Amino acid sequence: VAYADLAVRMVDLEGLAAAAPAGETCSESSAYNKASKYDAETDTYVDWDANWDEGLDAPRSADGGYVIADLTGPGSIVRIWSADPRQGHIKVFIDGDEVPEIDMPFIDLFGTGPAPFDLPELCYEAGRGKNCYVPIPYSESCKVILYDDWGKFYQVNYISFPEDRKVEPFGMPLTAAQQESLQAVNDYFASGIGTAPKAYAGVRAEEKTVTVPAGGKVKLLETDQPGAVTGLTVKINGLSEPGADWDALAAMTLSAYWDGDEEPAVWSTLGGFFASSTGANAYSSLPLGVSEDGEMYSYWYMPYADGAVLEIGNDGDIPYEIAYSVTSAPLTKAEAAGKLRFHAKWNRAADPEKNDRWPDACFLSTTGTGRYVGTSLHVYKEIGTGDPAYQPDWWWGEGDEKFFVDGEKFPSWFGTGCEDYFGYAWGTWQTFSRPYHSQPFTNGGMYGVGNRLNNRFHIVDSVPFQASFEANLEKYHRDGYANWAFTSFWYLDRDGTDPYGPVSLSDRTAYYKQPYPEAASFIEGEDLSIIESTGMLKAETQDMRPFPADTWSGDSQFILKAYGAGDYVKFWINVPERGEYRLTARFTKAGDFGTVQHAIDGQAIGGQVDLYDPTVRRTDELELGSIVLTPGLHEFTAKITGKNNASSGYFYGLDYI
Repeated sequence: VAYADLAVRMVDLEGLAAAAPAGETCSESSAYNKASKYDAETDTYVDWDANWDEGLDAPRSADGGYVIADLTGPGSIVRIWSADPRQGHIKVFIDGDEVPEIDMPFIDLFGTGPAPFDLPELCYEAGRGKNCYVPIPYSESCKVILYDDWGKFYQVNYISFPEDRKVEPFGMPLTAAQQESLQAVNDYFASGIGTAPKAYAGVRAEEKTVTVPAGGKVKLLETDQPGAVTGLTVKINGLSEPGADWDALAAMTLSAYWDGDEEPAVWSTLGGFFASSTGANAYSSLPLGVSEDGEMYSYWYMPYADGAVLEIGNDGDIPYEIAYSVTSAPLTKAEAAGKLRFHAKWNRAADPEKNDRWPDACFLSTTGTGRYVGTSLHVYKEIGTGDPAYQPDWWWGEGDEKFFVDGEKFPSWFGTGCEDYFGYAWGTWQTFSRPYHSQPFTNGGMYGVGNRLNNRFHIVDSVPFQASFEANLEKYHRDGYANWAFTSFWYLDRDGTDPYGPVSLSDRTAYYKQPYPEAASFIEGEDLSIIESTGMLKAETQDMRPFPADTWSGDSQFILKAYGAGDYVKFWINVPERGEYRLTARFTKAGDFGTVQHAIDGQAIGGQVDLYDPTVRRTDELELGSIVLTPGLHEFTAKITGKNNASSGYFYGLDYI
């Protein structure tokens, strides 16, 4: 395994369809709380819901460092992540050498270090999460140690090769050829990656514009010859109303049948398949993405030996016009027969049972030989607080990923949090798009009511399995507090089992609400649909019944736990017709509340409102002013401008508009 081979793996989608040799694995060493254990004597799991994953319980080296990975070769680290890397050094010792090949501040690993750790498409921050995708191969062993004020939280993902495999070990500086191979990957990622990473010989392309009738379906591809789908694009035409893309992407489905099978290996909502369940949100990742004009693309490599059928169905009650293209490459029957088949399935993860493995929520379980290559998670937070019966204090993203490979009792992947698995940190309101992971949409942040879409694609870190694979995310809140839906992607041999089938339209749309409200003249603060907010602010529903001195409408309010002047939150409001509207509102005052300025569509309305009071109470209904509005959606913004000198904070509370 030359260094250039690892660089090729970083963009090789075709290679995912090849079964890994026996002995090749991909695993994770992370800062998960080491109190979580499997007791072999009792066959039970102990403290399986332990949190506090800072990594300060990692084994210690003789010189006082934190050993975050102690690996025996041959193998390669392919990803290092941290939420809070600092100036304390990271040292990486290769093949037993006493002198580390890497010795630098941990923070410099993520884009500010020497080459190759200065490549911006491989070492970067995404939504406050720090990611490094520079391969660090080793022939015999690799030990990673963090020192002094290194920070908190880490994940190290690594490939282990069969024992007889020879590996070119990592050394700094890289040779010119090694650096060039990584630079080529960086440059391709920097180009926008909206084009296929590989040009296949002899490809056939078909482009059409068709109407998918209500209750009907359209075949995009039907062949009895061997080959592989190498590209698929779909654009839905004629959508203009807010939320129409959400409806269309949920109503339409994509199915793929390989080799004459009666059951589809691919069945998903159209939005789920393109990892875009929350509308046609633009993002650009290696296997999937959505362009600014709404065209969705897939470059998953999907081989078949005895023919294929690819079709789009429509379970809705209105027809949709789509423009699509399918590209396929020829294969001999023998070539295709030796490859794994591509699977993609949409499903809801059931709430975890209250047993010793709580809070594991299984989102993929399959048997056979294959590779796990990623998932798209749509989260709808229905109530803007924690779940009093399960976990009242933590937000939806606390849960660790746990992957059980080939029947292992303790997972070879055990992470530090849902958002960490998706490559960011702390429930950011930021959207981001990277080659292997993205958050194309969020209007809920950590606790807020609303939707989030998180994607993670395993390309260089695909997870091979020989007999079985089970993927879980810890789900600390029941449906009704946080509702989850997954579209998972994997490769599987012809004899493998895929237990997932089609889901009715009602079941795949009932778990969320779109962020676009209906027209109304009275809106509870807790029911406002958030567009965005700053940072990782806690924007949520607050139960006001504990404050008996006053009565809040609906017994609740919207609260923004702002940190300082400049923090803001934006909401949608919807008006039914053109006219001059008078805006009034009722707020909360308290000893830690700030001053706020409101605006509609960027135009200030009313003066600054001082929400400080030594006691917690409601304001009278305040006049904010009048404004002429057109029918439809408008942005209503509350921006913190400062605070009363007597106030201890900058919070904002809204009872109703």
